[in-house]
Amino acid sequence: MRRNSANDHIAHHGVKGMKWGIRRYQYADGSLTPLGRSHYYGTNSFDDLIRSTVSSITTRDTKLGETVMDDFISKGTTLSRIQATDKLDKQYAFFATYKKSDVDMYTGLFGKNLVNRANAAARHAERKAANSDDAALKEEAAKAREYADKLAVYKLDIKSTDKIKIPSTENAADITGKLCKDSTFKENLSFSISDSKSKMRRPQQQELFAKAESILNKTGELSSKDKKILYKALNLTLTNHNEAENRLQDQFYAELKKKGYSAIVDINDQQFSSYHAKRPVIVFDAAKVDLQAATHMSNDEIDSLYSVENAKRIARDVPNQVMTAVKSYSNATVSQARNYVQRNTNQWLNK
Repeated sequence: MRRNSANDHIAHHGVKGMKWGIRRYQYADGSLTPLGRSHYYGTNSFDDLIRSTVSSITTRDTKLGETVMDDFISKGTTLSRIQATDKLDKQYAFFATYKKSDVDMYTGLFGKNLVNRANAAARHAERKAANSDDAALKEEAAKAREYADKLAVYKLDIKSTDKIKIPSTENAADITGKLCKDSTFKENLSFSISDSKSKMRRPQQQELFAKAESILNKTGELSSKDKKILYKALNLTLTNHNEAENRLQDQFYAELKKKGYSAIVDINDQQFSSYHAKRPVIVFDAAKVDLQAATHMSNDEIDSLYSVENAKRIARDVPNQVMTAVKSYSNATVSQARNYVQRNTNQWLNK
């Protein structure tokens, strides 16, 4: 019989993908997540069973870019944001990232976009003023030109003062589905999707919005797939800020906070825009962060990064657009599909 030794011990290593402080079965308010309901009350479908199994062995579905378990940004992490002011407005949710490759990309691409948009607005105002004797238009054009000429782009370094918890796609979709039982929330979401549909014209975005609108017209219980589509569509609308959309966002963020979350993944820039950022986030709990520094980025720095990052963007995005073109033009001629891709490629080169 083998004798016990001082080195004998019992250890528990948890499950793969497990993270300290991250619950798989409950939200912070004690209510059950979809995985929790499945765990305690049994699976309702084969789809639920598969999701439950997957969640125990992995934290991320790399093919779909969807998380099946909650994640978090550690305390003391530096997030970066590119904007046209050196102040962090904590009144609203803000878009940021904490990956070095994303920071360079946003500095070059979004920094250049800020400059280009200001100049485009100034040129538009100047053209209107040139064809009119209206003094107000001329004053407006002068102000627009002054703003464009004085525009400064800053990179903000924002330090997390506490752990920032991020919901999985599954859990964020579940929360969205529950909120949609509120008629006011559902009405505001419908309006917000319609508004975004008129502004975000990429084929993948349009397809998502169309699916979401169809789901909002459904009666009865929503499937897990329906909830994911609604959440993604809602996520894409979060850049808009009119009265109805602000009400929608206030209610959405308040519910997420109640469940213990402080940020969500920016799905548009991760999956639907031409950026395809690795880890873009939307932070809505400003109490968890502080501004550490604001660095003015010169036009030369922005232009240098833009040249590199725009080439990378085109290389990333053209294959996606080719697939979209093939799908959209399945019954069209080869020349029509080719023209579609070429037209979009020229737009990206000129951004």
